[in-house]
Amino acid sequence: MRRLVADRGRSEALHARWSDGEHEVEVTFPAAEVHDRLLLGFRPGREYVLELSDPDRSRGPWASCPVVTEALPEHFPDVELTVPDPARVAEGHTLVSMRVADNGNTPSPDEVAAIYDEAGEVIWYLTLDELLQDVRVVPGGVLTLVGTGALNPPSPASLVRFAWDGEQVGQWQAEPGAGTSLDTTWGGNLHHDALLADDGRYWALGRGPVTVPDYPQDYDDPEDVDDELVAYDYVVAFDDAGQVLSELAVAELVPPTRVGHDSIDKTTQEGWRDWAHANALDVDGDQMILSLRNQDAVIAYDPSTAEVNWILGNHDNWPVELQDALLMPTDAGMPWFWHQHAPMMGPDLADGRRQLVLFDNGTHGTAPFSGEEPVSTPQDLTSRVVAYAIDEQALSVEELWSVDRVAGGELYCRAVGDADWLPNGNVLTTWGMVDRLPTGQSNVAAGLGTFSVRVVEIDPRDLSEVWHLYLSAPRAQTQWGWSAYRADRIAPLTEHMRK
Repeated sequence: MRRLVADRGRSEALHARWSDGEHEVEVTFPAAEVHDRLLLGFRPGREYVLELSDPDRSRGPWASCPVVTEALPEHFPDVELTVPDPARVAEGHTLVSMRVADNGNTPSPDEVAAIYDEAGEVIWYLTLDELLQDVRVVPGGVLTLVGTGALNPPSPASLVRFAWDGEQVGQWQAEPGAGTSLDTTWGGNLHHDALLADDGRYWALGRGPVTVPDYPQDYDDPEDVDDELVAYDYVVAFDDAGQVLSELAVAELVPPTRVGHDSIDKTTQEGWRDWAHANALDVDGDQMILSLRNQDAVIAYDPSTAEVNWILGNHDNWPVELQDALLMPTDAGMPWFWHQHAPMMGPDLADGRRQLVLFDNGTHGTAPFSGEEPVSTPQDLTSRVVAYAIDEQALSVEELWSVDRVAGGELYCRAVGDADWLPNGNVLTTWGMVDRLPTGQSNVAAGLGTFSVRVVEIDPRDLSEVWHLYLSAPRAQTQWGWSAYRADRIAPLTEHMRK
């Protein structure tokens, strides 16, 4: 990025163009007497010529200068881009939240929000000092969720807003810290997901410690229970000033004694039982869509009343009072998802049914107390992206399509993952923690870091891949490799520069 300050002595529009002979960007700014503009979209390690002119360019440039951009850090992932059909690709650039680690010898920067252009080139990136989770574009920059909430040393996870130039312009957390503290009932830490709604409210997931009586102790014996300190998930809405506008304990939607696989384990950063593992929010009109990974369930509820509208997920072990809310498959043989991520509502179908897409990690492949042994070997598991049609009146669900083969092979994403509807009807999918190649060969055996990333745009009409970004690194460079929490297709950076 480069900051441009131009004073023409009169109010007029400004046209900026920069080119290195191969890559060219043009943007026209509205009239102003002094133009103080941030120029975004330069590729790294290039020599550009920047020209400024009137919008019609009839008199040629009235100023020009060279611009030399820094190269990317050497340990950034290698990029392989495949675009079989450019005409079917949704417009825009791709924002990826990604990280690298290496057994105590982690290269820096290790937490990065990067924007890739249509050619797979990095054209903007932001580095963070702590674990990077969700990143979303908001007016004037990005909204990030950073930190782990680890207790040694204390580091409350924070929702942080950055301008495009990297300046921090807001910070909020559920415990006292460097930013604005939210006065929540349960405290603890923000985690996984946060968003800025159109009405200006921030929505975030939090979790604090609560002792739950009669909490299950064994995945095979529902009668084996005891008191346990549990990660009590909640949803909180607040404003810029940090005033809490609403908060809802997930336990008001689902009893905290209903468990799925991993619910009994002490797998949170704080060492609490990871009961629900809420991992995604999506505002859908007057209702909220909430993903509970360790419940293997997606719940639609009214945030003003805490009334559950419907539940999408397997039908095992639900209490009587919620069974009427379970969506009934139109096909009795429909496969369920397991340990899902990132459900998102999409355009309605012609018959009025709602569309939802999600990333199905496929972990364990069964529910507790079912008598079925969970699958524990990663080589025997497969992830997929799946879309559903939901009839909210009839409370029924139909699987519309699913994709479980990427680049010609089955992959397993043991954590994270994303699936987003795009304006052209395609779906952008993120396979963010893949440990094998499509051939089945492990990344390690192929000389790569343990994990790699595939961001794939899929056309649901024929389930073809129309854009495929593959991020990997040699094992000699980093044993861990790279992982990505999520990816979003955003408007071209030229549009963000004009705002």
